[in-house]
Amino acid sequence: MRTTAALIGSSQGWIVPASGSPLPIWSLTLALLACLIVPASPLSQLLQFERSALAAGELWRLITCHWTHFNNEQLFWDVLAFVGFAAVCERQSRSAFFLCLLSAALVVPLAVWLTHPEILIYRGISGLDVALFLCAACTYFLDNFGRQKWLAAALAGMAITIFLGKTCFEFASQSTLFVQQNADFIPIPLAHLAGGLSGCLSAFAAFKITRAA
Repeated sequence: MRTTAALIGSSQGWIVPASGSPLPIWSLTLALLACLIVPASPLSQLLQFERSALAAGELWRLITCHWTHFNNEQLFWDVLAFVGFAAVCERQSRSAFFLCLLSAALVVPLAVWLTHPEILIYRGISGLDVALFLCAACTYFLDNFGRQKWLAAALAGMAITIFLGKTCFEFASQSTLFVQQNADFIPIPLAHLAGGLSGCLSAFAAFKITRAA
């Protein structure tokens, strides 16, 4: 049985399936890490985005905050989405996967820091979820467009457009379509917008790098 990456790639495409195990090891490992950081634990407090602690030099929180969550419901839905999107992205292109994770992991909290001074604490992996979804969709679009598979490319383009439109609407209206504010946290649309742009740019950068190699 062919893997997802084998179904997407071809000798004429640019996607290079990840070598080794057919399992998306990095995706599963990072998802497990998020599950191990219990929302109410002292470890979450040590790793979360905390404005005062960052100002004091605890810069690791820019990266580790993504793997912390406010409650178990947020953790469940964030990690569920992460496993799906990350696994597809990792199996498509390992280079795009890592570039997407690294760029979004930095861009999202920096965007929150610069544009939301009222946000003192930030947690959640949803910004990376959006980045990985759009990275995978853009990767699929670029590969099929290059192989002149117009229907597949058009469907991917529609998915990208709809998702970016939803994210931009949420950012402009400062409200979310599917996630409601609750007692534990409020959604931050800017985090999704920053993650989405990082994911798109990562896919195009990986495409350029692979073509140039």
